[in-house]
Amino acid sequence: MGPATSDEIEEAISSISDQLALITEERTNLHLEREASTDQLNRAESQIIALDELLSRYHLLDGRYASDLERLDFVAEGAHYFQELQETRCPLCDQVMAGAHEHSAEASAESVHQSARAEAGKILGHRADLAATIEAVASRMQEWDMQAAAAKANILRIEDRLSQAVIPSFTEVAARLDNLVNQRIELERASSERDQIRNLSERKRQIEIALDTKEEKETWEQLPAKALRDLCSEIETILGRLGW
Repeated sequence: MGPATSDEIEEAISSISDQLALITEERTNLHLEREASTDQLNRAESQIIALDELLSRYHLLDGRYASDLERLDFVAEGAHYFQELQETRCPLCDQVMAGAHEHSAEASAESVHQSARAEAGKILGHRADLAATIEAVASRMQEWDMQAAAAKANILRIEDRLSQAVIPSFTEVAARLDNLVNQRIELERASSERDQIRNLSERKRQIEIALDTKEEKETWEQLPAKALRDLCSEIETILGRLGW
């Protein structure tokens, strides 16, 4: 098979240029998609850090609620057992602390028990609200975890596509295009050189024709016509004198 013609090379360059444009467009789109996924990953990780810090504070608060409940339970239990103690004398008036005694420890114990139960009820309510909040925050954190995982997976997919397919294809097609462009340049240079050779040959031919014409004219016109006639007449006169 002979060398490619200029038209064949131009057609190949056009086809490969179209391929290169498609590959370039895919590479650009993948870069934009990776940038968007990276932004999504950074946003998700920032939210996860913030929610994790919030959960830590909520768990600390829940721990305080639990500690308060244990303390109130201890107080209530102590008041309950205090009611079961045998009768004793009041340290203030030295009277037996019976039911009607105005310093009755039993009444004080009952009041403490009821106050502890009321306070425990409030804390239990707060703790229930806190548990719901913790559950909501944990659920939101799980959603961000899923978004972060999806973004990471998409980034890995894009990088794999770029490294395994797009970049090698781009490199190969670009090299083929460069080779064809170089071939076209060589053809154009060869065509230009042929044109120069033709022009020089034509100029050489014209110069040779001009030189031949000049030599011919110089051969026939070495002597002026009048001088040549005078010379002939002089020769004729001399020959006549000689009797020739």
